[in-house]
Amino acid sequence: MPIYTGNLAERKSELQNTIRQLKSELQTIKVEGTLQTSTQRNHVRYYQRLPNGKRRYLGTEDMPTIQTLARKQYLTKCLETAQHEYRYICRTLDHYPQSGEDVYAKLSPERQAVITPFYQSKEDFIREWKEQPYERLPFREDDTGNYVTLNGEKVRSKGEEMIANQAYYDEVPYRLEPKLYLKNGRKVYPDFVLLNTRTGQEFIWEHFGMMDDEQYRNKTLAKISVYMESGYYPGINFIFTMETEKVHVSSFEIKEIFNTYLK
Repeated sequence: MPIYTGNLAERKSELQNTIRQLKSELQTIKVEGTLQTSTQRNHVRYYQRLPNGKRRYLGTEDMPTIQTLARKQYLTKCLETAQHEYRYICRTLDHYPQSGEDVYAKLSPERQAVITPFYQSKEDFIREWKEQPYERLPFREDDTGNYVTLNGEKVRSKGEEMIANQAYYDEVPYRLEPKLYLKNGRKVYPDFVLLNTRTGQEFIWEHFGMMDDEQYRNKTLAKISVYMESGYYPGINFIFTMETEKVHVSSFEIKEIFNTYLK
């Protein structure tokens, strides 16, 4: 799935927030002037350059002023850099060339009917991902699956139900316990495979719900290592959550994970 200006638009939005925060903090700094330094015989001297051009020596007792002026200049430089990057991205987006997807979208319906698009649209990619059949891990006879998601699917734990329901709320496509082959040929059934519809990236998500059991905990650590050996790295394309009998994952934590990796 080709991704064009989406990341630039996201970065533009981030910079708008950054610029607003930097300006807000700079407005709270009331100390005038700038900080100057000089070094003589390995001894650093600090001076305050005032708006009238005069320079005032700052001694040890003026350390709060030194720190404030240093932060003021640092934030000012950060602001200048952010503003420069923001202007550059705005110019880039204004002059961004037409993409292959746009060419097909602007054709008449009569021409679209007789042409197979060279580029797959984002919508088609997501639709095909959702429609692709997969084999789910079957339930054992003694595994009742008492938890039911908002999509009407049976799952094995409350934590899995919470994850599936958050995906439902956020309209994040997912597969439940799909069969997956790792690089070493080992067959696994991760709890979820989810799709970030903005980037087209897949994430596996394992929910480890009995971490206070030593045998379960050892198997979990071994499983994480196996995933990493096959190119699934935590925070990159692999998400996992953990619980014990007394410490449970919260809906807030799950929502934040979705906001960070899947939206």
